[in-house]
Amino acid sequence: MDAVVKFTSQSQGRDRIFRATQYACALSIYLLRNNTDREDLVAKLKSLESNISAGRKLLRLGNAANSIVAAKQTMKLSDRVLCLCLTAANINRALYFICDNVLWARNVGLIRHFA
Repeated sequence: MDAVVKFTSQSQGRDRIFRATQYACALSIYLLRNNTDREDLVAKLKSLESNISAGRKLLRLGNAANSIVAAKQTMKLSDRVLCLCLTAANINRALYFICDNVLWARNVGLIRHFA
């Protein structure tokens, strides 16, 4: 669990690089969309953007574990109000990432039926 938390905390920089690359691809696609000479380049950029998007979502899988560990740590605070607020925020963040991961897995086809 500690290795997952350490990896996800370090992955923020990588996520920013992937996001910037993804947005640069989207901008290039937008600028080149009407240029008939660049149709093959636009197709490659669309593929690259799609793969980077999937990669970013795959790297986000560990964020739920990171939020759960943060919630466990904030439960140990001595100030009760601060403890309650930070723990609730971390649990909320963990639930968000769990739902996001389940939706991603369903869209990708890893989960067929979710009851």
